[in-house]
Amino acid sequence: MYHPVNDDKTYDHSGRVKHLTRTTRPVRYYLIDFGISRMYDLSGPQPLESLFIAGDKSIPEFRPEYFGIPYDPFPTDVCCSGNVVRGDFLM
Repeated sequence: MYHPVNDDKTYDHSGRVKHLTRTTRPVRYYLIDFGISRMYDLSGPQPLESLFIAGDKSIPEFRPEYFGIPYDPFPTDVCCSGNVVRGDFLM
């Protein structure tokens, strides 16, 4: 385990940390913070949601002209997830 400030030292400064490349030890990413998540009964009718204030303003359903119109949350979630990957991992 590495030291948070001296990243080439072990946590207790007893030695150097073994260097690993991303090829030998790929990075793992964890997508978390599902605080406003909802579960839907997939055997029921297609779920529709009303707009809530969201951080990603590039989603078409989140534009002002769509306020008050129920939308299908699944394509919106896919679009938001794609924007996270594009913005945080690819750029």
